[in-house]
Amino acid sequence: MSTLNPTSRGNGGVKKSQLKKLSDNYYQIMKKKDENGNIVDLDPTKDAKSVWFTKAAIDKMFADHGCHAGNNNEFGLRVYFAVHKTGVLHPDHEIPGHYHNQQTVILVPTKNINGQKDKDLLKDDEQLTQGADGKGDGIPDGEGQGVNHGALCPPDTDCGCSI
Repeated sequence: MSTLNPTSRGNGGVKKSQLKKLSDNYYQIMKKKDENGNIVDLDPTKDAKSVWFTKAAIDKMFADHGCHAGNNNEFGLRVYFAVHKTGVLHPDHEIPGHYHNQQTVILVPTKNINGQKDKDLLKDDEQLTQGADGKGDGIPDGEGQGVNHGALCPPDTDCGCSI
């Protein structure tokens, strides 16, 4: 029986055919609540099967947290599964209406700190710098935040998703 090798962390390759099977498994197993509170199957034609971020956004997230070529191996990326709901985010960054009740992911940089592996580099809300509007969104260069607002495919169309 094969086990994951913790020293290869994140280096396991996945072929397109394997990705398709793994994604199909997700749609066969996962359920969600509809607007009336009923448990329903996911619909692969309407519910997101991928989330896309620019490389620039990912690079900036790591740079904002002090990652550079000399310390690359201290950093990692944690992916949190989430569901968009209208009204959760700051009004200036609200989700498009067709993203409501769609699954997504949030990217969070991690770092090995004082012997603790893969510690999330997120600050508690009260630690964030207050913006001019007093709503805590004036964080210098994004330090202390993860990355949200990836493009969801579906409900977006012509998004380049390969499965």
